[in-house]
Amino acid sequence: LQVDEDPQKIGWCVNGDPTDWVNDGSGSTILRSHSVDPIDELMALVVLTSNVAALFRRRSIMRVLQTGVATNALGFHRWLENLGTESPFSPFEVPGGIMFLGHDKQVYYLTEQGPTPVSQFIQEELESSIGDLGVVEGTYDATTQNYILAVPGLAGSNTAITWLFDFGRMIAEQVLVWQRRTEVMNRLAIAGSKVTFAGADGIVRQFDTANPCGGYWVSPMLNRGNREADYSIVQVILRYQAEAATTLVVEASNDGGVTWTAGNKATLTLAATTKEGRRAVQGFQLGGPDLRFRITFPTDEIVTILSWRADLAERGDLGAE
Repeated sequence: LQVDEDPQKIGWCVNGDPTDWVNDGSGSTILRSHSVDPIDELMALVVLTSNVAALFRRRSIMRVLQTGVATNALGFHRWLENLGTESPFSPFEVPGGIMFLGHDKQVYYLTEQGPTPVSQFIQEELESSIGDLGVVEGTYDATTQNYILAVPGLAGSNTAITWLFDFGRMIAEQVLVWQRRTEVMNRLAIAGSKVTFAGADGIVRQFDTANPCGGYWVSPMLNRGNREADYSIVQVILRYQAEAATTLVVEASNDGGVTWTAGNKATLTLAATTKEGRRAVQGFQLGGPDLRFRITFPTDEIVTILSWRADLAERGDLGAE
């Protein structure tokens, strides 16, 4: 770092030899700062495609390309401005791109086409639980196709929480499914094909996705984005199986899951059943162009939702204004 003009210098070794930083194939270059950040610190470099990498900085992301010239093997190019990361251990390579936590506390899927936010359904929890972005870690479990985001309780401003994002379902079904886990993960690593983590007690464990966990499931858009018709959710009907008596929380949103208001929230008591149980949630007189409902699952018991149905009506039919 040079204080006078605030550039940062990045260097690379000879391809295949991490001990050789002087011969042909190695090199270095000065990176100028992003305009909105006087330093725009370097955070992480992750492979994006076969010959392209993404260099993450605090407030920008650069493209790194192979030049094919041994004397200057890598080229660094400006790409995304006003989006970076302050979590250097959150970017991780996934099929087709990179998952990472942005400096704005949103989780993104980055491809060569650009970033796509995927955390809108848990954004309120991310905002409230993350104080120190620098200690948040991420990794990818290729076996389960889950991106794991761990917020350690190391800093006083953080609430320890771990999230699993079903990356495979996003690609296959275009749905965003997050699970909230009970494990406290201070450090993450991949050992072979297994995810390992160090907990608050300093013990390293293998991550077991079969353990009970809490989480959210958010429905797809119910009114198919018809902004000309004013619909409301009359009731939500769930069919389920539960290993023990427990509760579910069902909430409704009219803005695509950006906000979940307390007036449209119900707690359901479920009886234990190995057969099919049925519960209906009524009273969601909520209208809007993008209606959805969300189920919050318990952390102590396992519940399976077999099917669901949401009954809608035009608000005029219900006599509402």
